[in-house]
This record gives sequence, structure tokens and C-alpha cells, in this order.
Amino acid sequence: MSSLLDFEYSPWLVILCLLLAIGYSYIQYQKKTPWSANINKVLAGSRVVLVFFLAILLLGPVVRVVKNVYEKPLIVFAIDNSESISLATDSLALAEVISNLAQLKQNLISDGWDVQAVDLSGTNISLDSIVFDGQRSDLTRMIKSVQSEHSTANLNGIIMMTDGIFNSGFSPDFISKFTPIYSIGVGDSVPRKDLSIINIRHNKTVYQGNKFPVEVSIRNEGLGPASVNIQLFLNNSL
Repeated sequence: MSSLLDFEYSPWLVILCLLLAIGYSYIQYQKKTPWSANINKVLAGSRVVLVFFLAILLLGPVVRVVKNVYEKPLIVFAIDNSESISLATDSLALAEVISNLAQLKQNLISDGWDVQAVDLSGTNISLDSIVFDGQRSDLTRMIKSVQSEHSTANLNGIIMMTDGIFNSGFSPDFISKFTPIYSIGVGDSVPRKDLSIINIRHNKTVYQGNKFPVEVSIRNEGLGPASVNIQLFLNNSL
């Protein structure tokens, strides 16, 4: 950290301020006084310091402090901990991927990087205690959460481990990726047939006894034309 004294006006005026202070003090204390010469010199010196200080304030002094903060580059491991990964991926292969990520983390830390790991909810996790039990896979929300959380940090990249399946939000292909994202694919590459609810729309405010519409959006993946029966429950009752 370093400090620098600066002025709103030319710093050469400091010399003029000093001369002004000396001249003013000389005029005030050149005459004979009822006190001793030593006291007169002390008073004159004090007047020089006071006038010089007041004159300096008129120049608008500014103290500029420069502090250098060195921030480590940050890498975030975004782990898709949805249940679909554990169901479609061999447990030994999945354990090997996690082990490789843990080793990569240690190597990055040794090289001076800051490393964090988060799950789908954006919660910081430990790589050796991941539980793949998530029921909602919103990959876009996970990426945007990391970008928002570290918007002021030295975020250099996101390493995302996922099977690419999402049943909430929209495709991460459509988000603004101002941070490099490196994907690690796991799971089965064969597309799965699936039906999922991607959105539910309803009135935020209703009155007791009134009817109100509920609009449900269904995603059909690989099933072709099909009829779907949807049941709406309220407190476990239709």
C-alpha cells in the first residue's frame, strides 16, 4: 500500500504558502514584546506552522492511497447432482469421474487457483460427499447462479459435470456465456423417452369458492403423438 499527497492546484504554491506564513509571523513578532526572546521565537514558530497549515488547506490537498490486492483466479465445479445421473451411469465409472475431479481440484489449488464446487441448488459442496438425489435439473439456473455469485470475483471458468438432461428451466445453450464453460459428460448417450412438466401457470390471487384456470406445459421427448392424463392434487386430494 502506498500513499500520495496531491493538490487541486499547482503544488508549487506550497512554497508560496510557506513564504506567506513566514512573512506573516515575522510582521507579527518583529517588535519588542514584554516576554522573553525564547518565548517570542516559540510563538513565532507556532504562528508559522498554523498559517502554513491553513494556507495548505486552501490548495485542496488530497491523500491518494493505492492498495494492491492480488486475487487468485477462480474455477467453479458445477456438479449436476440429479438422480438421473446415478440411474444411467455405472457406479464405478461415476466414482472414477468424481475421483478425477477431486485430483484436478488439488492440482489447481497447488498451482495457485481458488477452487469451489456447487450443486444444482448453488450450494457449496465437497466432492467426496456428493449425493445424486436431485429431482429437479435446472442447468441454466445453476450456471447463472455461479455467474451471479462470483460476478465481482476473478472467475476464469466453470467446469460442469452433467448428463445434459434438464426438467426445469430452459436449455443452457441460450444463456449468455461470458464465462468459459467446460463440460464433462456422464450418463447414457442414448436419448431417453420422457414426459415432463416444464411449467405451471395459474392466478396468483383467487377468491374462495371461485374457479380459476391452471395451465400446464408438458415436454414430450421421443414418445411421438400421445395422450397424457394429468391429475391435479390439493393436499393429496383430487
